[in-house]
Amino acid sequence: MRSTLVGCALGIALLSSVQAGFLTGDDPNGGTLCENKGAQSETETTARINDCLTESGTADDFVWLGRDGSAVGGTIEVKYTSEQGTSVFWNLAGTGYEMWAVSVKGGNGLLRIYLVDDLQKTAATGWESIVGPPNGGGNISGVSHVDFLGRKAAVPDAGSVLAMAALGLVALVGIGLRKRV
Repeated sequence: MRSTLVGCALGIALLSSVQAGFLTGDDPNGGTLCENKGAQSETETTARINDCLTESGTADDFVWLGRDGSAVGGTIEVKYTSEQGTSVFWNLAGTGYEMWAVSVKGGNGLLRIYLVDDLQKTAATGWESIVGPPNGGGNISGVSHVDFLGRKAAVPDAGSVLAMAALGLVALVGIGLRKRV
């Protein structure tokens, strides 16, 4: 009984910490700032974000998952809650994709790119708040649109799956033997 309570407490603590801030970056308001450099289409935007993250030392090769909606199935939703603020939510379970970055374009030619925490790559734990990039006066600019980027979900190799299944079986046998004694 005590181990069950400890497990529940740890689970609640983990979920609380995930909800507190899933997006990371180098800007005080979250995210990484970079110039849009005229990117308009999905292909141009994806290439610009990949270039920007490479420049900031977070090299990656993302694919475009959608803009204000999903292009790969699942759910991608955007709520424009104010001129500067926006909330996003996604659930990509069963699509074969994982969310890796959320890019917010302001009307000023800048992008604010948020990287997604590992624990929320498949689905957000709730609506997450994001803001547009700063404007020339140091204030937050309005949000033009939001792009979602990710990559194909990693599929474990057969050896890893077999090893996990064997460990699970050993654990179940151990629990069964412990209960008999």
